[in-house]
Amino acid sequence: MQLQGIDDLLAAATAAHDAGQHDEAFALWCEYREKCPEDPLGYLKAGVALRQSGDFVSADSIFKKGLEKCKNPLSLAIEYAWVAHYQLNWDEALRRWEAVAQSFPRHSAGIIGIGRALIKLIRLEEAEERLSSAASRFPADLFVATTVAEIATAREDWKEAVSRWNRVLIIKPDSESAISERGIAL
Repeated sequence: MQLQGIDDLLAAATAAHDAGQHDEAFALWCEYREKCPEDPLGYLKAGVALRQSGDFVSADSIFKKGLEKCKNPLSLAIEYAWVAHYQLNWDEALRRWEAVAQSFPRHSAGIIGIGRALIKLIRLEEAEERLSSAASRFPADLFVATTVAEIATAREDWKEAVSRWNRVLIIKPDSESAISERGIAL
């Protein structure tokens, strides 16, 4: 297929990505990255395609390159942290989520990732401490509220878990997972 320009390339790469054609999407995103080396989108989508196909080492490499070259690396930093998270490498995931939180303190993704990694590491008191201020800094953030509730559930503090899942349901009343988790806590 002969692509005419950047718009055609973006459309083709997006279509391949959306269709789950990881190899095709990766090749097209690499071509896009060559033409637009400072646009984080090329690194982001290529890395996601690699991660989704299970090539975590290459995904890490792409995300690292993007973090070095791009001026707005928030999405790249988050996806880089997700690579370790999806591999269940909790110590490395925690380190990467810490970097996200430190570099982007006004975004909730870092603290959410920190909380979830600490839960997996069974460092529940530390998770509680770290997330206590996040709930007030991000009061309407569904994922912060969910992570705070998950801590109480992991501690098996059922009364507190019910209270926290109720707060999640105030934010998103139709959340099936929150309804289910609240039911477990009850």
